[in-house]
Amino acid sequence: MSHSRHGANNGEDEFMDQKTTEVQTKVVGVVGLNGSGKDALLDYLKERCGLEILSLGDVARELAHLEGVKYSRDKLHEISQKYVDKYGPEFFIKVLIEEIYKKNLAKVGITGIRTSTDLDALKEHFGADFLLIHVEVGDPRLRFERLRERGEARDPKTFEDFLAQEQSEKELFQLEEAMGRADVTVQNDGALEDLHREIDRLIAEQQFFQDLECEGD
Repeated sequence: MSHSRHGANNGEDEFMDQKTTEVQTKVVGVVGLNGSGKDALLDYLKERCGLEILSLGDVARELAHLEGVKYSRDKLHEISQKYVDKYGPEFFIKVLIEEIYKKNLAKVGITGIRTSTDLDALKEHFGADFLLIHVEVGDPRLRFERLRERGEARDPKTFEDFLAQEQSEKELFQLEEAMGRADVTVQNDGALEDLHREIDRLIAEQQFFQDLECEGD
């Protein structure tokens, strides 16, 4: 993902010119609160179905790297807001959609979806070939403990900070609205093996995944 490509989003016409994909692209998006297991779900779908995983967060982190900014959550929010203010709320999702078209990808998983603006753009470009999965965990403390196990520097250190950050992000991105638009919800209150079994059930039951020709069907 080159820095020069980001500038291609200045004009809608130039962006729309990227819609030259020769394959029927199937896109799985994932939404959920911090620590719910979004990446774990996509990792397993990558293994089973051969998805290429793209992340909205990686776009922000690349921009932060180019500007010499450290990857703290607050700084990434500042970077994101800077580019949204300059290019509009669809900037980041358009970068990923453009990448899908340029690489002619057939099976894609997208993590980091937060807003209805993201969903509107994905629905516009992929229609019925876009499926949104909500990964849900009932106990917020379980999600916090999973973040602690992940051990990334950008994650909150106390449960109180975790809850405060979550509330802030809900208000900033209208996360609950996006989660409410999910096509399916997967519960992830147990072990990783339980999550895998839930995904296996989805693959077996959903026509969308039959079209993906996942291994082991």
